[in-house]
Amino acid sequence: MHLELEKKIDLLKDAIIKGVMENVAILSVKGEPAEDAPYGDGPKAALLNAIAQSEALGLKAVNIDNRIGYTEIGSGEEMVAILGHLDVVPLGDGWTKNPLGEISGERLYGRGVVDDKGPTIASIYALKAIDELKIRINKRIRVIYGTDEESGFDCVHHYINSGQELPVAGFTPDADYPVIFAEKGNIGLSISKKISDNGDFELIGLSGGVAKNVVMPSVDIRYRSNKIIPDSQTTGENIFYLTVYGKPAHASTPDQGVNALMLLCKALSNMDIQGDFSDLVRFINSEFNLEPNGKSMGVFYSDNESGEITLSIGLVRFTEGTVSFTVDIRYPVTMDPDPCIAMIRKKAEAYGLDVELLSTKKPHHVPKDSPLIKTLMSVYKEKTGDISEPVAIGGGTYAKAFKNMVAFGIEFPGEPLAIHQADESVRIDSLIKSTKISAEAIVRLANENFDI
Repeated sequence: MHLELEKKIDLLKDAIIKGVMENVAILSVKGEPAEDAPYGDGPKAALLNAIAQSEALGLKAVNIDNRIGYTEIGSGEEMVAILGHLDVVPLGDGWTKNPLGEISGERLYGRGVVDDKGPTIASIYALKAIDELKIRINKRIRVIYGTDEESGFDCVHHYINSGQELPVAGFTPDADYPVIFAEKGNIGLSISKKISDNGDFELIGLSGGVAKNVVMPSVDIRYRSNKIIPDSQTTGENIFYLTVYGKPAHASTPDQGVNALMLLCKALSNMDIQGDFSDLVRFINSEFNLEPNGKSMGVFYSDNESGEITLSIGLVRFTEGTVSFTVDIRYPVTMDPDPCIAMIRKKAEAYGLDVELLSTKKPHHVPKDSPLIKTLMSVYKEKTGDISEPVAIGGGTYAKAFKNMVAFGIEFPGEPLAIHQADESVRIDSLIKSTKISAEAIVRLANENFDI
């Protein structure tokens, strides 16, 4: 246990807070690509800010094609890494604090303070502390920071495919404590319906959601019909409109949220509307049925390693006469995803809907008795006194990109869920405590022998 490292991080507390909030102030949602900004201006600006903060601390920093970068200390043939990301999901509605950064009481508020700017920027300062104290390490240590984690991991794939050095071990501070030894697989679908027959309900507009991996928090509908959805307003042109509100949550925990599109469809089910749009409404009501686990859909599965499958609707749009919505599926590590996709296709086709496979990510599993898990668990128990066992999650983190990497922190057991929600926040003492745990853990990994 390096007590001097803890004390050094305490001395850097104000600098860490300033550095985190500086990056949070940059709106780094993925945008339109440009020649020198592949994910848009925001993610590039956040990356350049992390590089600049590293260099101001006197640390080596490398920018890889404005997609991903890293800060490095130490020497040696091998490298261990802390892997984080600087892109964020859209801000969304419902904030009572400044979504681009506010300090209130003992908490930091803003999009990214937990997921994942807070722990990523703090890790750079942890490297500064390790380097300044000249703590013995047998390997180089990198903090790698990507800018496209929320939209498909292209940045870390670019890191790998461009021939960059791979870590022999590491962790991403982008989930929960204690240690995440297993992550569910992920399937992204788009389900659509061409509206040719309006029947007695003419759909004019439908739009909802902030991201594919966020439970839809609200949906706006505009329509013309003699069957009026309760609480609808009118423009005076026989056109009615309504906003339905749910509750956002991460797509890996849809039971923590309330899906606005599902609520809208339940309201429409009481109106017995006709036409093509009614097929989509009936499909959502019958097959999703306000459930988070696919039981009505016929795809329910659970295992002892990682728990139940989850299904979440993220985005819905009505464009060029077609309604489409996205489905985010997190499936257990022992499950074969192909029958699940086949079943959803079969169910959708029965309602005249089309299904498009958008993305797939395999599950990730590192044995609990591996040196990596044992080392991280040892540090966590020493620092917290918590004897909890490693856990599995539905969220998909950067850990999936590397063979010997897992998610480790930043949220402690019992803390309220914050990621992807309004008023995302972290207690300052929790951020500093997590930084100390990360610093100690990466030092021990840098002195561990790995045969991978």
